[in-house]
Amino acid sequence: MDGPVKNTEKEELQVDTIPNPSADESEDNEADISGKNSENLNSSCLDAEKKMASEDAEEVLGEPPVNPSPDEPEDGGSENPTGSPEENSGEFKGTPDPEEPADLLSEKIDNETVEFNPNQADQYYDDQLNEMTYGRRLARYWATRYDCYDPSKKKEGDIKLDAAWAYFEHSALARHFLQDSAASVEIPQGTRSRSFLSRTNEKDQLIRAEYGEREVKTQLYSFLKTPERELGDFGLGVGLYFWTLKVLAIICLIAGFLSIPNMIYFNSSEYDSGDRSSVPFGLGNAAICTDTDWVPCPTCKKSDWKFPRYNTVRRYATATSDESLIFALRNNCNINHTEAAWAFATLIFVVVSVIIMSLVSRRREVRLDESQQTTTDYSIEVTNPPPDAVNPEEWNLFFSQFDGAQVVAVTVALDNEELIRTLVKRRKLIRSIKALLKDGVKFDQDNLNEMVAQCEDAPTWKKYLLFASDAKTYLERVKALEKEVQELTEKDSSVNCVFCTFQTEQNQRAVLTTLSTSGYERTCGSRSIPDAFKFRGEHVLHVAEPKEPSAVIWHNLDTKASIFIIQVIVAFVVVFVAIGLGAFLIYLAGNKGSALWTTVTITAINQVVPRICKFINNLEAHKANGSREASLYVKMTLFKWINTAIITNIIYPFVATIDGGPETLTRVVKSIFIAELVTNPSLLLLDIWGQIQRHYLGPRANSQERMNLRFRGARFSLALRYTEVTKILFLTFFYSALYPGGFFFAAASLTINYFVDKFSLLRTCGQTPAMGNAIAQFSRSYLFPAAFAIYAVMLAYSYSGWPYDNLCNDTNQSIEKYLNVKTIFISGEPSMEETVSVSTNDMAYQYCLQDMLHSTHGVKFPPLPKFQELKWMTDSQEGALRLLGWGSVGILVLTAVVFLRKLYVQTIRKFIIDTYRPTGKSSEERFLDLKNHYGYIPSVDDPTFEYPLLACNISSIGEEFLRWSDPSIEYPYDKHNLIYDMPSLANDDKQIFLIVKSWMATEAEGVEGVASNILR
Repeated sequence: MDGPVKNTEKEELQVDTIPNPSADESEDNEADISGKNSENLNSSCLDAEKKMASEDAEEVLGEPPVNPSPDEPEDGGSENPTGSPEENSGEFKGTPDPEEPADLLSEKIDNETVEFNPNQADQYYDDQLNEMTYGRRLARYWATRYDCYDPSKKKEGDIKLDAAWAYFEHSALARHFLQDSAASVEIPQGTRSRSFLSRTNEKDQLIRAEYGEREVKTQLYSFLKTPERELGDFGLGVGLYFWTLKVLAIICLIAGFLSIPNMIYFNSSEYDSGDRSSVPFGLGNAAICTDTDWVPCPTCKKSDWKFPRYNTVRRYATATSDESLIFALRNNCNINHTEAAWAFATLIFVVVSVIIMSLVSRRREVRLDESQQTTTDYSIEVTNPPPDAVNPEEWNLFFSQFDGAQVVAVTVALDNEELIRTLVKRRKLIRSIKALLKDGVKFDQDNLNEMVAQCEDAPTWKKYLLFASDAKTYLERVKALEKEVQELTEKDSSVNCVFCTFQTEQNQRAVLTTLSTSGYERTCGSRSIPDAFKFRGEHVLHVAEPKEPSAVIWHNLDTKASIFIIQVIVAFVVVFVAIGLGAFLIYLAGNKGSALWTTVTITAINQVVPRICKFINNLEAHKANGSREASLYVKMTLFKWINTAIITNIIYPFVATIDGGPETLTRVVKSIFIAELVTNPSLLLLDIWGQIQRHYLGPRANSQERMNLRFRGARFSLALRYTEVTKILFLTFFYSALYPGGFFFAAASLTINYFVDKFSLLRTCGQTPAMGNAIAQFSRSYLFPAAFAIYAVMLAYSYSGWPYDNLCNDTNQSIEKYLNVKTIFISGEPSMEETVSVSTNDMAYQYCLQDMLHSTHGVKFPPLPKFQELKWMTDSQEGALRLLGWGSVGILVLTAVVFLRKLYVQTIRKFIIDTYRPTGKSSEERFLDLKNHYGYIPSVDDPTFEYPLLACNISSIGEEFLRWSDPSIEYPYDKHNLIYDMPSLANDDKQIFLIVKSWMATEAEGVEGVASNILR
């Protein structure tokens, strides 16, 4: 069959075409603005001549609208910012005058000598000033005031900073249609999603627009007013995350109130009758003990109190008159049964609440899934197709026999991922050559040799720091890759998997129900399927519900399971090495003898770790973003749990747990809580690197494409967000016995994270694939139960260690020699003397290890009074420990049951018994009637490119099948398609790219094949 043919004929323009932000890419895109009608053009020019630049920053930012909401300037302003009905009628202003060519309009604007006014409306999307982000308003103000802010104004070529900001706000940030706009631009009722139809009477109903939407007026989501149900538009997992965050904050707040009796007790003279004036703010409700005294300890040794990082001045002393008379520091703070009862009640409340939250979360998943009809609800994936089944028509004919199922689209994925990766590398090298071009030289991709001759050398600092090369080296690599591409095209490609999308959800469920088999049946072939339902009469297909189209990682679909397992093992080995390195750094920081050093080190490590883990995780060839995020989640959770809570507990000596000195463990815990409360939310809110990209590096880019890349924004990662949540919970649970006020810190941190993460999602993060519920399910099934188990165990061990002084009564020793001792010498840095008083009523003490986690005979579990080697507990404390010790056993048993059940469900039952079982009610809405009916279009979503790179011919596929659009050019997809990178690819007679075919259905004509895209 014929190869792909690039679009050459211009279609009738129905909407305006905005200025090309990448005009240096193609001669087809020379116009700055090709879509303003004459009336709007004249009026905007007239306004520009009349207005003068404001000298006041407040004037530049625009006057606030009437009765503005708190976040209105940031979320796009009011629904009618100008007060003019016709300006907000929903029709997209800027439609070309049918009597005047777009090129002529562009020429007229190019010839205008009107000075840019920062107060004027956006010339690309006609956004008013109060519909823009604060960052863009500031950029406009600074650009008109300071020439050094925007050097791009002095460069030759069509490079505009405001165009990059338009790209950021419309092609990077998420937007939604205005309700009045959606109604007035002929979005028929049938095209709205099921969630819209079921909530038409609800306030603030939002329909998400595709990236780069230009036909209908849109605005940014409000990060304050957007409800959680609308966040499901970003993926089921995102909506669940914010709901979970809110519920956990409420649970921690209530747990904090339940802990108030213990907080009051720790701050009372009943617990500590010493001088608590030295206790720092925020630790008055913690289990710090300042009521201490020096007691005779005849058998104590200095080595018993000498720790690698702990000053011996705290616990050991000798009499000044006789060094053989030894004293040790005793804590006079004890715990009672009542405090244990409150702590245990808090534990039970948290466990029961989270269990209820998990059950409600499952039901909420179903409701959210039903309310947000997406492509996966209408699609199936065939994981074992015959290697030569490349014809979509054959798949359409096969699936049409299932109760008259109507196939809308078929995507046949071939094992050509190495070819795709090679083409992506080639693009990156060509872009590097383009970056080295001298100013004013127009790039011609078809004449790379001449382009290299017009290039400058890379800066020296880039060569040494970034390992940059010169243009000739890049060209040599390009030619080498082209040879590799030719070799790869000679190989025969077989079918890897097939995606099939149906017109109705009932069609999808019918196919899945008929063809679904368990793992055992697939292995042994025990299930009897009629020949009519076997592909080609002999192949039993393995089908499953696929991931969302944006979540599929197309260039990893051919990765073998054995290679993937090796990659995962190596990645986890590296992570554990990193954990060890982090623990060593925390230990070194602890040797400084200050809680501040330890806290700073832990906080710094927690900021660096995600980047390391992301780099390691990207080396794994995951087939879907959900799997990649879950793997990253596990790695970072292990790292942060261990380094934040466990390592801190290990490196601090047992006797420093409730010590009132500057080296107490409780001080470090409080410092970590404050750091978690402030540091990470502040960094996310400030988005320092993003601000540098947009306000410094972006204006200094040498092309519009590279400038736009500075505005793309980071991806919103559920793995990173969930890790922060579980880290805060784990830290709170781990030290709840010593610092019950941590529940209030946790509630505050989770609340702050809720709003900061929402702001990050809607204001700083760029295009992000739809995220499913894999991480939420993993948290419910494994991490939350594990956290509960550790919570219960550490609660019991914490109560077993009181009073944390490692001293027990010694009835075999006499204190007669100690009666005349008046002063003692405390060695250390600095050394000091202290007055003591010993009476005949005092007792002698001996060293005894009170830490049941590090007993001389191994770990004692459960921690019960009977495991005391020497008695140190009070009777009330022993009763408390029995409650907590056996309670921890109960929680562990419950956790084991949950783990085993999940293991059974996900392995044994899934392999032997389980087949497909639908959840929730099926929708009666047709796939093509959905507002956003995206298809499984093969592409590579590389963050170093403005838009995803397509890997198939979509010349006949409707644009509505893609979830993004490049509004800078008239034909927005050819420029971003890998199949046009080399002429030989389009003329090859072999099938080397993925194959897509769609059938569009109309009510009058039924099924009509209108898009055939079998690429050879």
